[in-house]
Amino acid sequence: MGERFIPQQLQNSTFRFLKLRKKGKEPTADMVNWQEKNFEYNDTELLNHLIAEENYAIIGGFGNLILIDSDSEEINNLCKRLPETFTVKTGSPEEYKKHYYFIADEKVKPIRLSKENVGDLGDIRSVGQYVVAPTSIHPSGNEYKVIKDIPIAKISEKFVRSIFKDYIDPTESIEFKEFPIETKKRSSDFIRNCLVPDYTINNKIKGGTSKNWKLFPYLVDILHNREVTQSVYVALCKKQGHSISAIKGWVKKAHEGKLAKTSCEKMQDYLNRFHPRLINDIYGKCPLSKKEEKQEKKLSKEEIVLIVKEVYHKIVDVLKKYMDLEEENYSLIAIWILGTHFHKEFSTYPYLFFNAMKSSGKSRLINIIKTLSKDGKMLNSITEAVLFRTKGTLCIDEFESIGRVGRENLRELLNSAYKRGVKVIRFRKVKGLDGENQEEEEFNVYRPIVMANIWGMENVLADRCIKIILEKSNNITITKLIEDFEENDKIQNILTLLKQIPFETYTTDTYTMLFEYTKKEWNSYILENQQQLLDNQQQVSVVYSVNSVSSVSSNSNILFDKINNSKLSGRDLELFFPLFLMADICGNLDEILEISQKIVKERKEGDLEENKDIQFIEFISSCIDTDFISVTKLTNQFKESIGSEDKWINASWTGRALRRLALVKEKQNTGRVRQVKLNIKKAQEKIRMFK
Repeated sequence: MGERFIPQQLQNSTFRFLKLRKKGKEPTADMVNWQEKNFEYNDTELLNHLIAEENYAIIGGFGNLILIDSDSEEINNLCKRLPETFTVKTGSPEEYKKHYYFIADEKVKPIRLSKENVGDLGDIRSVGQYVVAPTSIHPSGNEYKVIKDIPIAKISEKFVRSIFKDYIDPTESIEFKEFPIETKKRSSDFIRNCLVPDYTINNKIKGGTSKNWKLFPYLVDILHNREVTQSVYVALCKKQGHSISAIKGWVKKAHEGKLAKTSCEKMQDYLNRFHPRLINDIYGKCPLSKKEEKQEKKLSKEEIVLIVKEVYHKIVDVLKKYMDLEEENYSLIAIWILGTHFHKEFSTYPYLFFNAMKSSGKSRLINIIKTLSKDGKMLNSITEAVLFRTKGTLCIDEFESIGRVGRENLRELLNSAYKRGVKVIRFRKVKGLDGENQEEEEFNVYRPIVMANIWGMENVLADRCIKIILEKSNNITITKLIEDFEENDKIQNILTLLKQIPFETYTTDTYTMLFEYTKKEWNSYILENQQQLLDNQQQVSVVYSVNSVSSVSSNSNILFDKINNSKLSGRDLELFFPLFLMADICGNLDEILEISQKIVKERKEGDLEENKDIQFIEFISSCIDTDFISVTKLTNQFKESIGSEDKWINASWTGRALRRLALVKEKQNTGRVRQVKLNIKKAQEKIRMFK
């Protein structure tokens, strides 16, 4: 192999380097504190290290240097959209594994580039991180080679984030935080009793903590305040498959009083995001959670209903203050927002979709929904990983990109996430003391989602949505208002009221009490009503008394009668059902039922106009039942009936449509003419489903 040297483009006095082991990526024994003790490019100790044919690394952050570490084809392809810059091919055999060097316009926090697993596509390495530098030797024996020896390009953080936005977790903070120095030890209930450190010392966390930068500083903060010995830190690192150097930096910060304080809330958030399956294992035994349960005042059903009603009316007031909408939409949106807080108790939950013209206030409306919904998050784009790795209500503005090529997997997930029970299985590489293994991870994708764009939604996803059209407002009293949602007293009052209902600590029994006559009784009601209809086929109408459906309570009978009389069925009923339950509690069930019928009717009318299959079924259903008819003649009659001159509607299309829709009784060929006998009765049955 060639000699080690530092390329001219890296000979910058603001850059910093560290020594690595020969053919390795680990710092040498004397570089434990490499973030403080490191070298300029012309330091004699570093140069002697290179003469001895040892490896070295360049540290991010110094001189605002960022290092894009491409570990996938996706990231490598996106890097082609960046300015040309100094580039290194790593020693890994994969062609896409490269390091792209840039000088940012300001100090940049490290960024994970993720698709299915955290950091699985690559990283933007910066402060506190390094990459193996060119001319070093990879463990495989290959050299880190300069493949583009040009000056390091300058770039803005904003531009970098815009290029990789689909693979960056939008919930991660981009700000550097300075914490006040505090060396006094803490001895709170959390520090003394948190079970996470004990669990991680004794159990290997699946997925590898190297992929999650938050856990180690949290653990170090707790252990430092417990005043543990170094052997505890060693045991922790060994169990998680790391060397002690993985946490030495955090331990040092803790001793200096510069480490951020963790909390029970932060730890729970970490586990929910990265290791949700550990929640029961850890918090099921946690004395803190049990203590909270004992202290928590349980609200009665009547108290919850009063709070929910009050919150509903206050949400309507907020919407009317900031948005100029059709009157019916205030109630519908308010009910949807409220339902997100009870989301986990429903089997399905509709997406909310705003088809909005420019300057209609859609971004403002989504921001309101984000603020008032359960754990709302505002995004301008979404990835598969964000969909199933984060929790809460997703609010996605500018949702035009979903139809792009390459986003098929995301569309499939979105088509399923409105219904509980759909899970995503992912495998991730885990490095441990026994080598590299594949471990299975399971994620639930069910969650509330609100979307908005200008151009509309493709049909399959649209079928999962409640669509609301937003028009541009001329009401200057509303349009001149500035968004002050964080300070608005009424909004803060709503959030305070919602906090009175401890959703996270309530059991399923609590919600069963609230929705006592819905989950178990709807199907019984439908089956028994159907039996009643069969028993009374000769009657013009059937009136059910309270006692006619023995297994359904009188209150639910009234609710179910109203829902049943709406004539909604299939997915329409599936989507609106949770909103009916919420509206029943809020006291505006009749209004929401009327709105739902109007929305479904308008959508079906639109489908009738736009969907040629439905138009074709309607045309066949209106034909006179005759003998055989030629496919060509049938085609011409259909085109004439809908006023179409589309050339693609030809005899071949008609033949395929007849087969696909099973509308042919018999067929025959007379010479070169194809003829069919139509199944008009079946067409008449089919068209009823769309009207």
